[in-house]
Amino acid sequence: MQAQVGRMLHISEEDERKINEFHKLHPVSKNRGFGRLFRSPTLFEDMVKSILLCNCRWGRSMDMARALCELQLELNSTGSCVDDTTRQYCSSSSSSLTHQNPNPMHPAKTLKRRGRRRRGGLKRKHMAADVECNKDNNICNSSSSTTTRANDDCSESSSSSKDHQNAAYGNFPSSKELVNLDEEFLERRCNLGYRAPIILRLAKIFETADMARQSSSSSSSSSSPYYDKVYKELMGVKGLGPFTSSYVLTCMGFYERIPADTETVRHLQEIHGRKSCTKKTVMEDAKEIYRNYAPFQFLAYWYV
Repeated sequence: MQAQVGRMLHISEEDERKINEFHKLHPVSKNRGFGRLFRSPTLFEDMVKSILLCNCRWGRSMDMARALCELQLELNSTGSCVDDTTRQYCSSSSSSLTHQNPNPMHPAKTLKRRGRRRRGGLKRKHMAADVECNKDNNICNSSSSTTTRANDDCSESSSSSKDHQNAAYGNFPSSKELVNLDEEFLERRCNLGYRAPIILRLAKIFETADMARQSSSSSSSSSSPYYDKVYKELMGVKGLGPFTSSYVLTCMGFYERIPADTETVRHLQEIHGRKSCTKKTVMEDAKEIYRNYAPFQFLAYWYV
């Protein structure tokens, strides 16, 4: 528990050293007490949540995260529903969990029904957006919490708020809890779309390569060669694009690269006056604006 809290709040000697260095470059942030970015208890959770952010609005990201937490509760309550030989759910368990709804207020299920009735093909809309994201691998339309997007998405999130209040949640699932699941079951159960195979692939990597242990040792090295090496390894994971890989790096304590999405474009246009900033130029624009704060560009980006 202590280690988890330390990770979430960036409490370590190495974190303190980095924050002090950042404050020397950005004195105003020291006066405001800024420098620590909250993160999840584990790197795996940070990575999965980064995947859930990509190419959808905040309401849908939250629905998928809630569904995963519900699934974790079910996995712990059903016990031996996974067949270690086939690495899939046993037929009886799979049938009961996939075709029946143990919780009548399940957010993912109600979202699907609501989409067909009120939003005119919500699922097809997300599928089309997913395809667009795969074609344009340089940037994702992720769900940053802006006023405009919150207003656009309020009908989806507020209409299911009562469902969420009555739902029972577990913890966010670990890689060990997800690694043996069937891909089709996970996609249908949590309404993950193209993200299901990516998350399962990531879970297998964590369970076989011990990426979590590697990440803890990587935080002590902020040199550019090592930073580039970790970025290339992340990009080598099928399904992880530049946005997700860059975001994961920030969760590992590397702040040189700013994850670029449509919200980044809006921020540079409105706050920094880069009216000509587009998806194609956002990375170069960000480098120019925040280069004086290297290697803490992402911290400076979050401050202003």
